[in-house]
Amino acid sequence: MLSLCCKASKSREGILLRFFEKLFAVQNKRAGEYFSITMKRSTGSGWLERYVANLDELADLLKECPQDPWNLYFWPTPLSKRKRRRESVSGSRLLWADLVEANP
Repeated sequence: MLSLCCKASKSREGILLRFFEKLFAVQNKRAGEYFSITMKRSTGSGWLERYVANLDELADLLKECPQDPWNLYFWPTPLSKRKRRRESVSGSRLLWADLVEANP
């Protein structure tokens, strides 16, 4: 999973929508495929995990995010099912790595 940290606002929402629009296009996402999006409050607990099939669903999800800073995690590979499992991966046009312990 990749992550972004931001505070909820209309301008951030627009930036995130443009980012994901490009990701959907690069990944050649087809109808019936999903991206996994997970949000977590950075000041407390609680996870909100969703699978979005289009930008309208993503916009609705971003409106649900808390007003305090939050972390957004996303799976950049299209999925055929609403599960982050190897057998659900539809393929990828990107190479990515989860570098949790890395210091870029």
